[in-house]
Amino acid sequence: MASQAESSANPIEVFYHGAAAAFTGRAESLLTMLSYSGADYVLKTPQEVGWRSDSPEPFVGMGPPFLRVDGYLVSQRGACMATLGKKLGFYPKTAADEAHALQLTMNVTDMMAEKGQRQAMWNNIFESFLAANPDRANGGFVFGSSITYADFDVLLATCLSKVFKVEV
Repeated sequence: MASQAESSANPIEVFYHGAAAAFTGRAESLLTMLSYSGADYVLKTPQEVGWRSDSPEPFVGMGPPFLRVDGYLVSQRGACMATLGKKLGFYPKTAADEAHALQLTMNVTDMMAEKGQRQAMWNNIFESFLAANPDRANGGFVFGSSITYADFDVLLATCLSKVFKVEV
């Protein structure tokens, strides 16, 4: 699953429960974006960064996923998505799209926490994002005419809709 290419001295580190060996959960969109980009990354357990829920390490947060990118740690799924999006070239081009991408990512995080409750409502929200894009006919992306980190979350939301058996 993780790219272990020797060409990168400092691959992106993704910290998740059990190094995401059996369950990817909140790390799924991050891993999909990394795989799609071809970036070098490694999967590690949170304990490999010294994580505990009461960790004194700054910026580790309450729970995984965490990233180490360019020598610094980032936690909270939405912040990780935006950080990777910027690093990998999947970042929205306008201030409005930047704000809406972050909003969408936070919506997906909320949807995941509900574990299927109100899934139809979330599907309507995600569809409204897609419908609002005037460039949708040129590529089907959430914002503009190129892929952003928000698109990876829409993919996750669509997959979860299928798991929870709710029509998109």
